[in-house]
Amino acid sequence: MENIGYIYAACAYEAPESIEVVPFIFNKKQSTFAAMRLLSVALSLFLLSNIGQALALEKQGSKGASVTAIQSCLKQLGYFNASATGYYGSLTKSAVSKFQKDNGLAIDGIVGSDTKKNIQAKCSSQQATTNQANVLKVGSRGQDVKKLQQDLKQLNYFVGNPTDYFGPVTKDAVIGFQRSKGLTIDGIAGSTTLVAIKQSLAQGSNSGVGGENVTLRLGSRGAEVTSLQERLQQLNYFKGNTNGYYGAITRDAVIRFQKDKRLTADGIAGAKTQQAIDQAIQQIKPVPDKILPLPYGSCSDGKCPNLKPGDKNRYVTYLQTRLRDWGYFTSNANGNYSSETAEAVKRFQQDNQLIADGVVGPQTWQRIEIPRNSRNKCDRPILQRGDKGECVTELQDKLRGLGYFKGSSTAYFGNDTWEAVKQFQLNNELTPNGIVDSRTWKAIESTKVSANSYVVLVPVTSPYTLNEVRRFVSSAFITNTKLGTFVQVGEFKDSNGANQSSQNLRDRGFDARVERKDRL
Repeated sequence: MENIGYIYAACAYEAPESIEVVPFIFNKKQSTFAAMRLLSVALSLFLLSNIGQALALEKQGSKGASVTAIQSCLKQLGYFNASATGYYGSLTKSAVSKFQKDNGLAIDGIVGSDTKKNIQAKCSSQQATTNQANVLKVGSRGQDVKKLQQDLKQLNYFVGNPTDYFGPVTKDAVIGFQRSKGLTIDGIAGSTTLVAIKQSLAQGSNSGVGGENVTLRLGSRGAEVTSLQERLQQLNYFKGNTNGYYGAITRDAVIRFQKDKRLTADGIAGAKTQQAIDQAIQQIKPVPDKILPLPYGSCSDGKCPNLKPGDKNRYVTYLQTRLRDWGYFTSNANGNYSSETAEAVKRFQQDNQLIADGVVGPQTWQRIEIPRNSRNKCDRPILQRGDKGECVTELQDKLRGLGYFKGSSTAYFGNDTWEAVKQFQLNNELTPNGIVDSRTWKAIESTKVSANSYVVLVPVTSPYTLNEVRRFVSSAFITNTKLGTFVQVGEFKDSNGANQSSQNLRDRGFDARVERKDRL
């Protein structure tokens, strides 16, 4: 009431002289309660009228109650993080500009009529939402926020370690979830959004702590979609262009695969579908190449013709064979200089300090013709899900030494390798996309194996402990230590990551604990 009284007084003070304030005269028989209600309505109408006029054009340098109202509203919406002072300074302008950008308005930092209407509408909508129970929004704190982040992380919308603070990252995660579910996109976890999150978790389409999978569906974009398309292409389900967009063609390819594998044919590439795709690729038996059209070393003198996309001849077949020897080309050599071949050439050229134009000239030929067994180590090509070769084996060996990869080396970049790469990237402040580029290679090779790493353990209390833990961490395994028999959930280079993983499991009812590896 103090704020309302202040704004009312300020508006009355700044109101044009032409506005006449008409006093209210109450009949003595009217109750005090009715009088107060009528006064409240009158005040609200008066405020809306005056502030509406003031909001017609506010810009940097403006002062008054209308600016206070703007700041308060923007603060409620999470755009303005300072005190509502009534002065339109640079912070207010910046907040208005960001609001305009997010709502498709002209970005000028000025509150004109369109911006006014949008601010009022959003503020009113959020105020209605805020009045609901258990609403979480920017600025909220506590265990409810942490639980929200954990749930969104399990659904692959929240990237990072859950905390108890609702900041911009959490807001973006909520917006991403709301957008995918067709909900009102406001970045606020109200009752409708929270119920939808609970329903999505109940569907069990994603795996949980430490083993999350990106669920791809119609409308998804990015490197993971490209990888999915390429893998479906290898299985002859996807016939379109690998463009990184999950459209109708990709969805139909996923549905056909799901039907063939007796999975739920919903066209959504969740954890089970992606794992089934990886398993199907591993079962593909390579078709032996025909007799090599040229003897090894034929192009080392630079006399072989230049090759470019679209060429079809025996030299292309030989090129593909040599690229496969180097670990850059995974398909069969068919003599067709396809886009896949061009990408393999570009990666090879880039890794060998050549012009990465996809055209095979004398310099590229000479570098390709260096005997494969003369190298002491893998040349660090870009690796992602679906790749094969000894470079993948070396990657798996290194990640196992660092405690991220738990399986045996298979030379195939499947789901387990992808999860290990993502966890390493997350712990080393790299983009957690599961793609091993030059930065990730460098970080892996510069990370030393520490005997003092930390492991997360769950005591084995029944024959079902391992299976119960694997519901949330698919890579968990039984380990015998000096302290007893445990399910090992994960290994971390620092205690913070281990404690976070342990807390996630404790939140799910497990007696998880953190121990130093050298004490086991």
